[in-house]
Amino acid sequence: MIVFVSPAKNMRKKDLALSKTMPQFLPEAEELLEYLLQMNDEDIMNILEVNAKLALQIQQRLKTVKFDLDGGHAIVSYHGLVFQNMHTQDWSKQDYLYAQDHLRILSAFYGVVRPLDAIYPYRLEMQTKHLSDRIDNLYAYWNDAIMRNLRNDNDDHIYLNLASKEYAQAVIPYLMENERCIEAQFCVMRDGKRKVLPTIAKMARGKMAAYVIQNRIQNPKDLQFFHEGGWQFIESESSENTFVYVKVEE
Repeated sequence: MIVFVSPAKNMRKKDLALSKTMPQFLPEAEELLEYLLQMNDEDIMNILEVNAKLALQIQQRLKTVKFDLDGGHAIVSYHGLVFQNMHTQDWSKQDYLYAQDHLRILSAFYGVVRPLDAIYPYRLEMQTKHLSDRIDNLYAYWNDAIMRNLRNDNDDHIYLNLASKEYAQAVIPYLMENERCIEAQFCVMRDGKRKVLPTIAKMARGKMAAYVIQNRIQNPKDLQFFHEGGWQFIESESSENTFVYVKVEE
């Protein structure tokens, strides 16, 4: 089973005491970087939809990007809520090596990132449009390449979708009939009503990813026993490819 998650906007270059691997879509990433480096502050503001201060930070960050083994380990270089809630500081070396085979980070810039891939901080969203005359949108740019990469690393044809809709859209349309993709949905009980709260859902995705890695989960049925953070699997509302989890807001 391959677990895939979204990347994080919040990044820092950080290393582990482990060897690194190179990202697998280097020609594509190099091409994207070439276009991004041609942009001025105003271009970045308009295309990436950010303010002037952030545009300058992004421009400076992109100038440091290289394609070598001096980049940070991806699993600890992304620092958003999903990754913080994986609590990788508690992982063993064997956990990291297992994650290298079973966890994938979808990226608008790198395509697919493995946990031990060497990466540099960047900023590019999958929904970005009009990057250049040749690249109108990144879904078309990547086409089915991300899915084909996941497929090459997955012998049992089972995927666990812990990504946002923005990034899952780079995978789901290209699933084949013999492949199964399970989506985990996390709902919070608040004032007697169920709500999907994005921040809490991100935290839950991180916890579930860590649960799969640290417990070496291969059978999807074992996901029903995920209770980290107070989540409860609701069998009556789940289906073969949608697993529903609920918890009462604290």
